Amino acid sequence: MLRHWLLLLLLGVGAANRQRRYGKDRPDPEEVTNYSSIKVKHYGTFLDDCTMAKNDGLYTTFFKGQKKNSTVRCVASFFGGGWTVIQRRRENTVDFRRNWVEYQNGFGDLKSEFWYGLEKIFRITMSEPTEIFFLMQNTEGTRAYAMYDRFAIFGLTKNYTIRSLGEYRGEAGNGMLYHLNMPFSTYDRKNNGRGQDDCSKLFWGGWWYNNCYTSNLNGKYPAKKEMHTKCYRCIAWTYFQQYRPITFVQIMMRPIRVRT
Repeated sequence: MLRHWLLLLLLGVGAANRQRRYGKDRPDPEEVTNYSSIKVKHYGTFLDDCTMAKNDGLYTTFFKGQKKNSTVRCVASFFGGGWTVIQRRRENTVDFRRNWVEYQNGFGDLKSEFWYGLEKIFRITMSEPTEIFFLMQNTEGTRAYAMYDRFAIFGLTKNYTIRSLGEYRGEAGNGMLYHLNMPFSTYDRKNNGRGQDDCSKLFWGGWWYNNCYTSNLNGKYPAKKEMHTKCYRCIAWTYFQQYRPITFVQIMMRPIRVRT
């Protein structure tokens, strides 16, 4: 029993020391490295949003202005919880070369790989100030992250243009700044301006392209032969990996009132 209490005390001291070192505005590096969310349980619970979730999993929610309920993937176990997952790549089971309507409405499987949908992302950001977290892993298993504390996009009439990012924190590099004020584009709907390259056709996925990118997280999932070489069409965050592919991505959002 004494040994048990000593272990708990040491763990508590370690966590407190890490929090003092890294602060409440960014996650502990050990948490970034060790976070895993492969198996997902589907709960039959209705939530206003993911800040109410006590466990990682799938829940039911409702977005104002939409006619029906929506299933949402929540993360409660990482960096204070309250996260809504809006994109996930890791198994290469879902093709992300999709058209405008599919990116607008969302596609894929919430239990594995998916894009949650531009309209739902817009409705999350319009409800209250929102922060966004990009978690990435390269082919060697090294992880890095980027987060922004005031992420927001416009709606359909402005092609879901990124209207704010806020302050950047992280270790992956400020890969979204180049895309600020850019509309979303897909291979069948180029919105990024006359005279610019048709980036979605060139680089595979739908994104906020800006002639063309410093991040391309909806790009092609790398084939085996592309894992250890430059792949300009593949999933990329250039400040983290240059143009070498990324094999795991999870993008999450939450209201900034939720803090660890």
